[in-house]
Amino acid sequence: MTHKGPIQEQIRHEAHIVAHIMRRDTLKRISTISFILFICIYADRASAALGVGAAFIFSETGLFAFHWLRRRTTSCRNWSPRAIGVFLGLCTVSMVTFCAPVIALASQGSVAILVAGMLWLFGVIVHVTNSFFAAPLYVRWQMIPCYGTVVLMIWNTAKSGLVNGSTTEWAIVGVALLTYAANTRQTILMQKDTKDELDDVRLQLQARIADLEAAAQRDQLTGLLNRGAFEAMVAKKAEDPTRKGRIALMVIDLDGFKPINDGFGHETGDRVLCVVADRLRNVVPDGGLVARFGGDEFALAVFGVTTRQEALDLGRRLADALSRPIPRDEREIELGASIGIGLHGGGHCSMTRLVSQADRAMYRAKALSGSQAVLFDANLMGPHISQAERDVLQAALLEGHIMPYYQPKVSLKTQRICGFEALARWVDPSGHVREPAAFLPQIDELKLSGRLLDRILGNVLQDVASLRDYGLDPGQVSVNLPEVALASQPGRERIDALLDTFPDAVPHLTFEITEDVFIARSGDTIQTAITRLRDRGLRISLDDFGTGYASFQHLRQLDFDELKIDTSFTASLGKDRTTEVIVKGFLAIARGLEVDVVAEGVETQEQEDELISLNCTMAQGYRYGRAMPFEEVRSLLVGADAPAQVYDWPR
Repeated sequence: MTHKGPIQEQIRHEAHIVAHIMRRDTLKRISTISFILFICIYADRASAALGVGAAFIFSETGLFAFHWLRRRTTSCRNWSPRAIGVFLGLCTVSMVTFCAPVIALASQGSVAILVAGMLWLFGVIVHVTNSFFAAPLYVRWQMIPCYGTVVLMIWNTAKSGLVNGSTTEWAIVGVALLTYAANTRQTILMQKDTKDELDDVRLQLQARIADLEAAAQRDQLTGLLNRGAFEAMVAKKAEDPTRKGRIALMVIDLDGFKPINDGFGHETGDRVLCVVADRLRNVVPDGGLVARFGGDEFALAVFGVTTRQEALDLGRRLADALSRPIPRDEREIELGASIGIGLHGGGHCSMTRLVSQADRAMYRAKALSGSQAVLFDANLMGPHISQAERDVLQAALLEGHIMPYYQPKVSLKTQRICGFEALARWVDPSGHVREPAAFLPQIDELKLSGRLLDRILGNVLQDVASLRDYGLDPGQVSVNLPEVALASQPGRERIDALLDTFPDAVPHLTFEITEDVFIARSGDTIQTAITRLRDRGLRISLDDFGTGYASFQHLRQLDFDELKIDTSFTASLGKDRTTEVIVKGFLAIARGLEVDVVAEGVETQEQEDELISLNCTMAQGYRYGRAMPFEEVRSLLVGADAPAQVYDWPR
């Protein structure tokens, strides 16, 4: 059950709740007291009405003044005991003014007016118990004037002779009153019990979300940050205007790990990785970050670096620390490390570029003998791509050789195609198809992401419009939306122009957004851009959900229509119990938010069965088809009545 603090803390907490409700219901109190005062005047109880009205004005003026003074000085959560006593006293005076008219009405000689007074009083009791159910001590305190009024009302009624009854009959009234009071007390207790249960559920849900967030950000073996969380935190730190110095990002690749893993077994290999993680934690300066990118690749970020030599010295200390032998039984395991260092100065931080620089420096370190640390130097390492390659890439964009291929998305309930994801492919004149990994890094380096989106989105909209003209339904077609399209005014204007050209295709379009767009630019800018797109009728999908640092934060801040579970989780289904629990949690969150879920990277029957057992509704992956050109999509949809083909691709 919920922890109960000292009585003083509970009173302070309830005073905060009561203050909020009293401010909220001011107009309601004014209108209802006017009604009962009118009844008193009508029943020839004008003097009583005058006294009640004066008391009401006093209490309301006191409450208003109290709220005004306290708001100017401190939050009601920090009220002193004396201030709380004054406030609750004014609330009690207010309650008495609502109950007092009934006493006067009980002796005025009309049964109808008496019934009206009784209804008024019991309405007050119901209002108090329902409106202030979250403040049980306050409710019990206010029941004293309420039930005191009931007793006085019955006494005045019996004394006036308006309603005749024997002693036994009046005793029955007393028993009924006690029964009603007992029922009211039971209601208060049940409301408190319900509130406690709701508080418990809320705490459990918060703890579960915190566990899911932690699991999504950490490498399960070493406990270090995973790549998504690491890059998000580094980018956030880079955008901090109060940051001093430069950021040194180091990519660390272990030399000689594969023979250890193969020769001694995976258990020893895992132990070596954990030892490496501990050594990195011990070497990294305060405020630094350490991550495992996967396999035997680690990363480290240090903030506040002042010189290139300082970064290089730290890299060499890391290399020395990782080169120390690791004890194993009576033997020692020898290990080395190649470390590449990328250095970020000021301004906008492109994580892709910074990691790429550290990667290139790391491969240069590998080419040297022994454990080495190398600092990236563009002058020494040359351009990432040659000028000739730049010209070829730009020509491919201009001439339309980079185009969308479409990978099917399948309903797991019906086993039929329910949509596609548009993926960029480079088809050269010879017919050779290049995967995105072969050219997207160069696209980013040349700052051609905007032009690539123009080409891909324009083709997708045209293809969807063409399918509609054939009377075919492509379902929801997803397009990846890069940072530049959301964060820059020209990018947003180009999207609007394309959407205006193909308005009939817009309802079939879903934009997929990865967390890079949030961590690289101002969150407000991205949120505004997403809201504008949704207002136009487009669907928004959060891609690679669960792999990044900020997934759950974005769920709280933005409205999404779809979540895509990352391939890394799908691949472990049926093999790792922890992954199953995490995916089950993702699906529960999606159902609570009423958004669709697509599991990416489905390749086997076992993975599909696991997803169906977890009530996942849609899937995508090689099991249902590789990305295909538009002509094949059209042929596929002509036979849409047939179930989706399941493929057994060679591994």
